[in-house]
Amino acid sequence: MALKTLRFLSLFLSALLAGMLFCHLLELPNKMKLSATTWLTVQQVLYNAFGPVSSVIEPLAIISTGSLLFMLRGRRPAFALTLVALLCLLVHLASWFIVVNPVNSEVNSWTPATMPARWIAARDRWEYGHAAGAVIALAALGALIAAVLSDSDGRS
Repeated sequence: MALKTLRFLSLFLSALLAGMLFCHLLELPNKMKLSATTWLTVQQVLYNAFGPVSSVIEPLAIISTGSLLFMLRGRRPAFALTLVALLCLLVHLASWFIVVNPVNSEVNSWTPATMPARWIAARDRWEYGHAAGAVIALAALGALIAAVLSDSDGRS
């Protein structure tokens, strides 16, 4: 029962994270066309809930996937696929801290009147950082799904 519970939590939380990031990926082409003030408004108004929600979801996804990995030791290939998923989640978190978060901190202090001339570089870093994060999170989710499928006996 503990294995099923951890699998559920790991898959569910990773799916929520991947879904949030996939939204950013889908929005990217149209957000790249926004004017400076419209882009800033979107950043400061539309995404208010993303930080608080993902700051809970992502650590829990990492913890549940790490716990799942421990329970799957000796069960190949499920162990290896879960390890890939955990590494992807950790890489995503590191990339968010390195690439995206510095832009968040900067953009939160801007107003339409104080937007720097280099705002496009910040926008590109934020948008492409999230696009890369979406790919990484989707890879984690795919690895977790593959792990579950690889560990089934094929009778159900």
